[in-house]
Formats: sequence, structure tokens, C-alpha cells
Amino acid sequence: MKTKVLFVLAILFMASTLTSCQTKEERIIGKMESLAERVDKNAETYDSEDWEAVLKEYAQLQEEAVKCDFTQEQYKELGRIEAKLTSVLTSEGAKSFGREFDNLLQNGKNFIDGFMQGITEE
Repeated sequence: MKTKVLFVLAILFMASTLTSCQTKEERIIGKMESLAERVDKNAETYDSEDWEAVLKEYAQLQEEAVKCDFTQEQYKELGRIEAKLTSVLTSEGAKSFGREFDNLLQNGKNFIDGFMQGITEE
């Protein structure tokens, strides 16, 4: 029993040691990759508050990245991830703008219909 507990503790210690060995640069890349995947997966369901949180997290990650000393390979990986994220942000932003513009046109049409109806009644 005692050896099993020690074995489990040793495994946990080794796992925590391995995950804490990541450099600051690797952690930033991992967080950026996670954000890109999350946004790509859930973009269709995000509302304005979700997008605001995504942009805030993205800006914070970029601030942290400025302080890092990336290798050429890490820069390449970071560029790939940021391009993916920018692509999703741009396309979803355009879709959102289109939906909002359509709603605005529909509301304008309804207003004009009501206005014209009011004029013809008088």
C-alpha cells in the first residue's frame, strides 16, 4: 500500500516537473494555439461579449509575446497560429457585420413601411 502511494506521488511529481519545464515562449505559443482552436471551433456561437473577451485575451498574449526571445522556428509557429487566428477573426467579423447590416436594413424597411402607412392614413 505504501509503495503504491509513493509510486503515484512520484508519477505526479514527474508529470508536474515535465509541464513546468516549458519555456515562457512555449507557453505563449501553446496559449495562442489554444485560443485559435477555441475561436475556430466556437466562432459561430460567440456574441459580442465573447468576442470582446477573445480580443482582450489575444492582446494580453501579444503583450507577453513582446517580452519573449523566440527562436526562428518558434517565430514561424507563432506566425502560423496568428495567421489562423486573424483569418477566423476577420471572417467572423465580416459575417457579424453582415448580419448587423441586414438587421439594420430590415429595421429601416419596417420603419419606412410604417411611415408610409401613417402618411396614407392621414
